[in-house]
Amino acid sequence: MIKQVAGLQLLMMLMILTSLIHGRLHANQFAYVFPPNISLQIVDQIEEAGKIRLTAIIESRLGTLENLEIFFESSKDLQILSNASVIKAVPQASPRKVKILAVKTGQQPDEMGSWLKMGVRFSPDYQAIKAAVNDKQIYPDDFERQKLLKVVEKNLSENARYLEAVRHFVNR
Repeated sequence: MIKQVAGLQLLMMLMILTSLIHGRLHANQFAYVFPPNISLQIVDQIEEAGKIRLTAIIESRLGTLENLEIFFESSKDLQILSNASVIKAVPQASPRKVKILAVKTGQQPDEMGSWLKMGVRFSPDYQAIKAAVNDKQIYPDDFERQKLLKVVEKNLSENARYLEAVRHFVNR
């Protein structure tokens, strides 16, 4: 009889532990993420006489992005001749194209191969983010929605800038 009671207690503890773990895992399914703000793509590559011409597309996915600082990095076998630049604003549904010119340096590519990376530092449209997060159809859990809204307010008060990047591997 004592063994049966101990077995039942162990079984009950395992059930409680399992339900707690399941509850934690289930709760994490409701941890919301922000809607995407920006889309970056490198779509064309033309190589001629040691020069590589590329076209990048910057698109706002949410509101109007402002003060976009564009910068480049590359593997050691490439030198990016395109200068870092600034785009004042990119409204939603008005993508911007950026022309990129790279030349071969004569060095060997690194272990990842030949690549270039375009980074964009920008100010998001905080009002559009707030409006999107306030959509109760997409973000139905009030507690999780409020957590996101607090982050938006904090970032807005700090005038936080976002950073996104895209890497392109050069075809040889």
